[in-house]
Amino acid sequence: MPSTKMVERLVRAAGLEVSVSLSEPDAGTDSMFERTLRRSPAERLADATRVARFVLRGRREVAAAADRDFDPEAMLSALANRGVRFVLIGGMAAVLHGDVGVTVDIDVVPERSDENLERLARALRDLGARIRTEGEPEGLQFDCSAEFFK
Repeated sequence: MPSTKMVERLVRAAGLEVSVSLSEPDAGTDSMFERTLRRSPAERLADATRVARFVLRGRREVAAAADRDFDPEAMLSALANRGVRFVLIGGMAAVLHGDVGVTVDIDVVPERSDENLERLARALRDLGARIRTEGEPEGLQFDCSAEFFK
């Protein structure tokens, strides 16, 4: 992220000038952000899933399984169905709140009681969760247990 001074120097070097002004918005403008805010969280989740799958297909290091398996609704449902207490954070949380960004993962912070970590482990086993890395695009199995998460 260049500083404002650096941007001014670069613009001047190109023979241009930086000009900042405020004006009334164009009445006909309907920004992507405004359209997104009119959509329900379920619609935003569906949109985010489609975009994420498109992005994943473009990444050579990601196996087709990763693209096919990325289903945020199923992942969040599995956690909810098992009664996992968690907070959704990161890009997907921002998307559900109306951000127009792109994310290809889901980040959660589980409540850390032994019982909840056991519910989390069961939910992840239900999903067949694996650790995906560049070297193992099909994913690595891991000790999906409450003890592992402690």
